[in-house]
Amino acid sequence: MNTSATQKPKISIICNAFNHEKYIAEALDSFLMQEVNVPFEILVHDDASTDTTAEIIREYEKKYPDIIKPICQKNNQYSQGVSITPEIQLKRAQGEYIAFCEGDDYWTDKCKLQIQYDFMQANPQYSICCHAYSMVDKNGKTLEDRYDLNSDGIVPMEKLIGNQLEVPHYATMMARAECLSGFERSFLGLSCSDMIIRLYCAAQKDIYYLKKNMSCYRRFTENSWTVRVGLDKEKFLKHRKEKIGFLREYNDYTNKKYDEIIEREIEFRSFEIAIYEGRYKDAKKARCFRQSSFKRRIGIYAGCIFPKLVYRLQQRG
Repeated sequence: MNTSATQKPKISIICNAFNHEKYIAEALDSFLMQEVNVPFEILVHDDASTDTTAEIIREYEKKYPDIIKPICQKNNQYSQGVSITPEIQLKRAQGEYIAFCEGDDYWTDKCKLQIQYDFMQANPQYSICCHAYSMVDKNGKTLEDRYDLNSDGIVPMEKLIGNQLEVPHYATMMARAECLSGFERSFLGLSCSDMIIRLYCAAQKDIYYLKKNMSCYRRFTENSWTVRVGLDKEKFLKHRKEKIGFLREYNDYTNKKYDEIIEREIEFRSFEIAIYEGRYKDAKKARCFRQSSFKRRIGIYAGCIFPKLVYRLQQRG
């Protein structure tokens, strides 16, 4: 850990927390264990947690006042429509590079920042350096080790426009601050997320992947995206539809550089929405139907014959 208080930070770590009392200490410890030869700062934002998250953060601030720089809100900003990362965190970041990690995730390699910093310094043609990671449950038990590419290399657009589990995941990213300098509250109508950050940066420079596992993404915690949106059928459907609109906008934004890839993703997402809404005949007409598994095709065929029954069973599932 570099503890110099006199030098301007080269790296800013952005950590957003809300009701993470069970996890925030592990996240902060994983930042503090970093062995890196440049100064860094830890920008923690607590969004008016109702548990002891803010108190834990304050205790760490007392121990490391030159490194840990918290904002502990009195009123929840997210519920007021504030996009915390661009509107609050990025504006106060001093580093040339921005590393990200939510308050319920954590890093596992003490050399993570040094490895990514060295790569970014040597390769100015990339906007983001990311890496492999593990998914763990809320107790830290490994669910899956994610190696999304077979080797080090440029992340293809097919991965960048995927779901929230695609590469690069939030806790794996180190971004060039200059590539985020124009990012305000939202991008093409969608508020900040790991997908939005990676696509915003990818429109400027390529993103590079290191096949080295250096962080953990904790799934199914009380305030995770999976619980707040992914398990809520109405919110998830709304999210899917908004994503299609965003992809159309992004296609124009990039002058249709990735037209075939993006149109294929839009087609697939439209196919999934048709199934989700019980429009099985529409789903059967889609090209994606022919590329689906045998089990899924049988389900769609059944939906065309018994739409109400299959839809009810689907909603229960």
